[in-house]
Amino acid sequence: MLVISILNRDNVTLYTWTEDEYRKGANEIASAVYNTLQYTMLNENVKTVRLVADGCGAQNKNSIMVGMCSKWLTQAPHHIKTVELVFPIPGHSFIPPDQIFGLVEKEIKRMETILKPAEYIEIFNKYGTVVLLNNVKDWKTALGNINRPTGNWHFQFNQCKRFFLKRNRSNDVYVRGEPNYNADIGSYKSVLKRGKTFIDLNPDLVEKDKVAVKGDKIKDVDALLKKHFGDNWNSRDDLNFYKKVMLRADNETEDCEDEDVCKVAVPDTDLRI
Repeated sequence: MLVISILNRDNVTLYTWTEDEYRKGANEIASAVYNTLQYTMLNENVKTVRLVADGCGAQNKNSIMVGMCSKWLTQAPHHIKTVELVFPIPGHSFIPPDQIFGLVEKEIKRMETILKPAEYIEIFNKYGTVVLLNNVKDWKTALGNINRPTGNWHFQFNQCKRFFLKRNRSNDVYVRGEPNYNADIGSYKSVLKRGKTFIDLNPDLVEKDKVAVKGDKIKDVDALLKKHFGDNWNSRDDLNFYKKVMLRADNETEDCEDEDVCKVAVPDTDLRI
């Protein structure tokens, strides 16, 4: 689940997908954010779009997110001049999505058994608008063809806490990185290879339902289902979801790709003294 909150807890979108549909990486996160940016109405007095997220490098703080936002900026309304990406210090700051995660997690823990993905969606619906993730774009491959490696950018990527994207009259996008929250000392420059532009960036779609769940997890789930429903659990129609996932894993000839998944900083929702 990915939670996107626009300004407050009352405007929340929860993107959801199962791990056999798509992975939990930068392509998925960037595609969800791109979809939100495309369908968010921005008043003409808005000049800067500011995105705030935790600093998880595998999903949020990476060149893929910067590149996706740069592509969107070339398509944004003319009154949008800059995009700012802000990454608070992990463990010291809580943003609105963290509270949503906390409420959802607390409710899930109260439930003794959850059998179907639809039961999760029922919970998610209580806290925002649920969107089933589709149309995931392969930003990683497309940007790899036009971006210079981050080690060749004009600032130290990993040290930066803020990134600024600005477009000029020709709709070219330039990037600035800042290692501090309150001091602006960087400069805008291109991060693209010679002759490349964000305008022409057109990522291919990632094929859905092509992810094989890892073997160890399949074994654990199978053992759990046998414990609750017996050895013939796969004869039950209400467990078709698990049969489909396991069949795909059995037919997968390649090893599953390892993923770096970041932990969510979930704030306490109880009053404690």
